Amino acid sequence: MAREYCAQCHYLKMQCICDLIPKLIQPLKIVIFQHPKEAKHAKNTIKLVQQVWPDVSIIELPEDDRENTTYFDGINENWHLLYPGESSSVLEELSEPHKQNIEGLVLIDATWRKAFKLLNLYPRLSALPKLCFGQIPHSLYKIRKAPSLEALSSLEALAYASQLISSQDTKPLLEFMVEAQARLWQQRPSKH
Repeated sequence: MAREYCAQCHYLKMQCICDLIPKLIQPLKIVIFQHPKEAKHAKNTIKLVQQVWPDVSIIELPEDDRENTTYFDGINENWHLLYPGESSSVLEELSEPHKQNIEGLVLIDATWRKAFKLLNLYPRLSALPKLCFGQIPHSLYKIRKAPSLEALSSLEALAYASQLISSQDTKPLLEFMVEAQARLWQQRPSKH
């Protein structure tokens, strides 16, 4: 018997999350560059971001197409990459005029190792001004192993950055993630 999927959220009908999706406006333009392996991961939080903010642009960024510059169409010097590093500005310390000049936000959705590789493969990506967090909030994402206690899922990083830049209340997005992950992966085998 074929599995039936919800036409709106694209999850199995028995795990449909449509009733959980909050109505939130995203004032920023957002582009998420996904490593192809991350795009295929069943527990990827960007799939949940798409449910809340359907205007977010998600682009698979392969490791073998470095000459293709169309990936970066529309991204200019007023866009910022959310990526920690020595040259990154701390988001919590930005002035209000600086925040107001941020036109869009770019996020790399990949493991740290793959994100670093993509950053180094694509000069247009590495040339963007970078932002990082000074205080990393506690992660609520429990279904994939994190590389450290300070690690956030892509959804959480995007929610926190959006809150800091636009002063938008993103608590409903985080609550949605927690409720959705409980419904989508409630049938996981328990650890003894």
